Amino acid sequence: MLKTRDIKSYIVFLLVFSMVLSGFSFAFANSFSDIERHWAKNEIKAWTEKGLIEGYSDGTFRPDNNITRAEFITLINRAFGYTKEGIADFTDISSEDWFYGEIAKAKAAGYISGYPDGTIKPNNFISRQEVASVVVRMLALEEDIKAAEKFVDYSKISDWSKGYIGAVLAADIMEGYPDGTFRAEDFIKYAEAVVTLERIIKTEPYITTYNKPGTYGPLEGIEIIDKDVCISADGVILQNVIIKGNLTLDKGIGDGEVTLKNITIKKDTFIYGGGENSVIFHDCTLEGTVTVEKVDGQIRIIAAGTTSVPKIVLQTGAILFSEGGGLFSRVELPEDLVKDAQIVLIGNFGEMEVSAGGVSVKMGEESELESLTLTENATGAKIDLDKGANITTVKIDAKVEIIGQGSITRGRN
Repeated sequence: MLKTRDIKSYIVFLLVFSMVLSGFSFAFANSFSDIERHWAKNEIKAWTEKGLIEGYSDGTFRPDNNITRAEFITLINRAFGYTKEGIADFTDISSEDWFYGEIAKAKAAGYISGYPDGTIKPNNFISRQEVASVVVRMLALEEDIKAAEKFVDYSKISDWSKGYIGAVLAADIMEGYPDGTFRAEDFIKYAEAVVTLERIIKTEPYITTYNKPGTYGPLEGIEIIDKDVCISADGVILQNVIIKGNLTLDKGIGDGEVTLKNITIKKDTFIYGGGENSVIFHDCTLEGTVTVEKVDGQIRIIAAGTTSVPKIVLQTGAILFSEGGGLFSRVELPEDLVKDAQIVLIGNFGEMEVSAGGVSVKMGEESELESLTLTENATGAKIDLDKGANITTVKIDAKVEIIGQGSITRGRN
């Protein structure tokens, strides 16, 4: 059996409270006038002695103050090293807000999704049930409605959060109150936030990291990893694994190569590293969305064998290559795709939607694309069809250029 993980390589970045909470200045834990009889006294003291948190200039810590959603998100990002930013497309924030970048990191990490109305409500206090849902996403925990039934206020807990609350209870990350309640809709306090995050830190690392070249995963059979996986080195081969969380191919891969064989990814895949020598998916099943954002240099992504990619979203240029039965079912080029990005398609593809103006898409020889949609935002896009390349159906809602020796079976405006 080959080694399947290098847990020691995973570094949890400890929380620096003082960088988040305005109004704080240094005060030693022993001088806090309001924690000596507090239930979280030991945790607060321990964190202060390590220089991780500070109190107010009046000598208090105020452990029972509420915490906003933006503040809690910021604490998580700094505690667990989330640095990569996604698209913070919530309707109630702007790039001018101090927390915009932090919310963008949380979106990329996948532990927040916002409200159905498209908002994130950053300045609202965060409730205990909302914290439970965040923890479940971070740790890729299985929902456990049964466990939540122990609380005497179970009937008052929202249906959407019962599974989350049961999961964090079963994992010993959050607990109820002495009277047997969980108080799901109550706002979480600063002290509760500190204790919750510390309990996560003390658990087995919530992410499996491969940061050295080598082959990982069993030679035979299947290993199940019930958390997120991060690959951050050139020359990694991962095989025969089911990943229940997200998969991240980190920028530490650089322009190197990563090969995945017989891998099932239950959630989303984020690709920030890899070069012309490829990120190779061979006989893999990707059940979530693949997002590609390779900022420097060219990247090639291969879907080989029985690999199935239901949706891939390109934030930067890329070469997509399907071979031996592999399939990219849907390719999306969003409006915020890097300007002047170049996309190359080689092999067989399902559908592509282009919403990026000025993008260049080249289809290689004998390549097939079932349908191409050019939205009204695709003005200036250029589609180049090599000899033998074919698009079955094209829908055009913008002024674009289609050139080359390939063919279009039918088109419509």
